[in-house]
Amino acid sequence: MAEQLDRIELPQATEVNFHAIPTDRLREMAAAGADVVECHSVFANSGGNIVGEFLRDVETFSSGFTILRGTSTTPKRILRFF
Repeated sequence: MAEQLDRIELPQATEVNFHAIPTDRLREMAAAGADVVECHSVFANSGGNIVGEFLRDVETFSSGFTILRGTSTTPKRILRFF
């Protein structure tokens, strides 16, 4: 995952005045961050992902591309023969 994060270009950091944020709000933000870390850990250990979680109860949908004749598919890859 660290390699993936290295490839992401992040916006320039801005300075935050934490003294101006109410303590209760900071506690809420810290708890939300802990929830995100826990969710990431669960997904990493189960092989799941956030998109799959959101779409769990949604009807099957198409990704919007057509598999052309001469294309071999498996659950993990799509190969095109030329």
